[in-house]
Amino acid sequence: MDVSAVTARLKGAIQGVMEISGAADLAAAMRGHARPPAIYVMPAADQAQGVDFANPCGAAGGRLQLISVITVVDELGDPVGDAALRGLPAIRRQIEACLAGWQPPQLSDPVQFVSGEVAQFEGDGLLWWADTYGYVRYGAI
Repeated sequence: MDVSAVTARLKGAIQGVMEISGAADLAAAMRGHARPPAIYVMPAADQAQGVDFANPCGAAGGRLQLISVITVVDELGDPVGDAALRGLPAIRRQIEACLAGWQPPQLSDPVQFVSGEVAQFEGDGLLWWADTYGYVRYGAI
């Protein structure tokens, strides 16, 4: 699944972050090269909607595309992360304002917020938060 349109949209709208990138840079960040605050976008899931088991080759309701938007915030002077927790909502609000209701440049329904959760928080001053956004896309892979 191509998430480059989502990454490009965030790059044009989100203020106050050092990096907005994709899965390759997320892998480097997780190996200790994070430049917070940062946002990483990657595919999360692709699943058929409204599957007709009598006709398993088709999906009447389109394909549910899920995208993870991972936000990394830090407060190096605060090893328990309280300041990082205070900085996260402002970035999440910008992301939601940018993506929720937006229609990707393909035959699809508008993007909707699905869920958010802590992805990693080890008390090292970095908080990794993953928000999932989804939309239904019509057509083939």
